[in-house]
Amino acid sequence: MAFLDTLSEALPELGQMCTDSNVLSNEIYESCRQFKGRHPDRNLIDFLVYMEYQALKNETDEQMKDQMIKYIQDPTIQLPVDMKKKHDASMQKIRDLRVNAASQFYTPPELKFLTEHAPQHLPIIGALGKDLLADFTIDFCFEFREQHPKGDIFELLFYAERMMTVYKKNAKPKIQEFIQQEKLPRIEDMDFGTDTHLIKLRRQEALSILEGLRKPQPDPTKQPDAMDRAMSYDAAARRSFRDPFVGTAEDPSADRCVIADPETQQPVEADIVGRHPHRRKWLVCAIPSLNPRYSKLERFPTIDGSSSEYRNVLENYSLRGSNRTIPVGDMQDLKNCSMKDFELNGVILLPWGDDTRISGFGVSHWKQNEFKIFAKTPFAEMWIVDSYRKRQSRVGNRAKKLLLYYTLLSYASIEANITQPRLKWLYRRFLTNL
Repeated sequence: MAFLDTLSEALPELGQMCTDSNVLSNEIYESCRQFKGRHPDRNLIDFLVYMEYQALKNETDEQMKDQMIKYIQDPTIQLPVDMKKKHDASMQKIRDLRVNAASQFYTPPELKFLTEHAPQHLPIIGALGKDLLADFTIDFCFEFREQHPKGDIFELLFYAERMMTVYKKNAKPKIQEFIQQEKLPRIEDMDFGTDTHLIKLRRQEALSILEGLRKPQPDPTKQPDAMDRAMSYDAAARRSFRDPFVGTAEDPSADRCVIADPETQQPVEADIVGRHPHRRKWLVCAIPSLNPRYSKLERFPTIDGSSSEYRNVLENYSLRGSNRTIPVGDMQDLKNCSMKDFELNGVILLPWGDDTRISGFGVSHWKQNEFKIFAKTPFAEMWIVDSYRKRQSRVGNRAKKLLLYYTLLSYASIEANITQPRLKWLYRRFLTNL
């Protein structure tokens, strides 16, 4: 319908009549809807060019209205040959408008992804070209945004790519069904047959590229520090990337639960990472960051599966979920791995008496291993003792500083929201030790 706002440029006679008469303008809008409703396979330009031709011959609103009714009833009426140029020009105009509307729908990072990376990671969508991509955007994306205002448009793009790969020209109903779900389906939970893991890995690779484009670009004149790098780390995505190393759940929903946020005390949806190796009835969970500066990092609280509050969660996870116990990492895992090469996915917090036990959750040799839980000792012995062998008395303090740095960077909370006394202490120590 954006084309109707440019009638004066594309179809000057009809545009002038609509400018002079609000009644006629409203009739044109309404007739366009009726025309598309009765003739969905016909191009709206046919109707508008016909009305432009009638605007050259008729002067009153009533005469124009009669012609609208006539054409809606019989759209096979032929136009004079001299109107073909206007028809072609109008077709080009509406194509330009659709392309412009589609380009404005996407953010600059999303446009960059579609133009530079989609040909490799979403080959069907990447090969559409600007006109067909505009058609896809107008047919599906606007409705997706309306139905799921908080949904990531990447999920629609990836799902549509899969449907167009499998169903070819019959993919449209499948895509519409996806969009019209009341709650946006999780592609991570979908079964794509024997290629499920491969497809999900490809999805994660593509999403990682897009997320990288979406993040604030660092100042090229400034050397990034660890906190800058943490802004671009997607904890959930990196765990998903390692699904092939972890047992598959019979019911993916059993690997999720709702817990009380330890900071806000509000219900929050959590991913269950696994059983804690030192207390197997305790489940390690991953919940969103509270710090907008590090929005993709996550917090890793633990819940007691033997308590009445979470007994059903543990039972469901054991019977239908992945039911994995997080493996313990040691010095052997850190062999030949420098501190900067170690991937820390998060910091696990486990209540321990009146204290909180802190463990790193990460991986050293990322090409072949899954994430493991690491205590403070392996970190300190591997990365601190050698550097400070002659000053052993400082090793303990250095190890604490390392864990403080890891903890608060990954915990990604803000002091105003920290309710646990231990974490308030950690936060303040962290600030003074930087």
